[in-house]
Amino acid sequence: MFLSVAPTARRLLVSIVFLAVSASFRAQSPTHTPSFVDSVYPFLGVDWGGNTFIGAALPFGMVKVGPDMESFDSRKSGFGYWTDGRILGFSHTHLSGAQGKYGNILVMPVTGPLAIDDIHSPRTAEVNHPGYYATRLTRYNAFVELTSTRRVALHRYTFSTAAPSHITLNISHCLSKGASSEAQRFVGGQVHFVSNREIEGEGRYAGGWNKGGEYTVYFSMVLDTPAITTRTWTGSEITSAQQASVDHDLPLGATFDLPVHPGQVVQAKVAISFVSIEQARATRPTRGSGLVLRRRSQNFFPRLESSPLKDSDPRRDRLKTNPVLHRHVPHDVDAHGSHRRESRLEIQRALLR
Repeated sequence: MFLSVAPTARRLLVSIVFLAVSASFRAQSPTHTPSFVDSVYPFLGVDWGGNTFIGAALPFGMVKVGPDMESFDSRKSGFGYWTDGRILGFSHTHLSGAQGKYGNILVMPVTGPLAIDDIHSPRTAEVNHPGYYATRLTRYNAFVELTSTRRVALHRYTFSTAAPSHITLNISHCLSKGASSEAQRFVGGQVHFVSNREIEGEGRYAGGWNKGGEYTVYFSMVLDTPAITTRTWTGSEITSAQQASVDHDLPLGATFDLPVHPGQVVQAKVAISFVSIEQARATRPTRGSGLVLRRRSQNFFPRLESSPLKDSDPRRDRLKTNPVLHRHVPHDVDAHGSHRRESRLEIQRALLR
């Protein structure tokens, strides 16, 4: 009897000792030290004309991916965000501190029947930290997470229910679109599917608050999940055509169609360039299908943990860190080291007149 019980007792004793040692290590492990990043409140300034960018970006990065929204009475935001309202999608270029420009290459996950003139959703559980944005699209039962490198946006969609789903891409969308002197205009573009996971193309736009000339945004996008079907649209009609183009202000876009099951994750990488499709493709990460979403980006505050800026009062910390955040998110920097080409071309044209 003793011989049959002893091994069990020994195993029990070893388990107790292991748990005790583990608890001891946990007790000795360092606790979380509050970071300067913890003091940042990205939503400061979104109301009353602050036009603050909400989304994910790295310091001086070209990609600034975040939600473009409209109010519940269908008034579209000129800088992308509304405190109250519904999300139209997530575009990859934004200003911060001003409005009336950019909002290009709009991506949106959709579940259920797809109507291209009815893509929008209220949201809840919204989170924004430096380098990370997340929210739940209540209409589509999808949780969206965004982060970025300097030139590539990383999307992760977690679907809650089984349903036909679509990852849509709207090229003709831009912020402050209209006919006024400071409105933006979509002047044309093209898309083509490379495979059932990959699409490339460009959109051309003009105008905005600076009454600027035409500029082009090139993109290369890839999913980690193959689509069952891929379709494009021009105007109001969705077709099975694998490429599409327009040369004037007409709706232009594409969709990856795929069934999803509860808890399924679909991830996408969207690279952009102001130079060429080839350059957008070259900057897109190719190793591994998974995406690492960083919830905090220490890159915004290098070596500031011991800075004299740091304050014992968290409220004063917030007032100091937010300007640092926005100083690192300028609206005109190309990650290749140059400003957007439109301003340089306008200067060159003026000199040649």
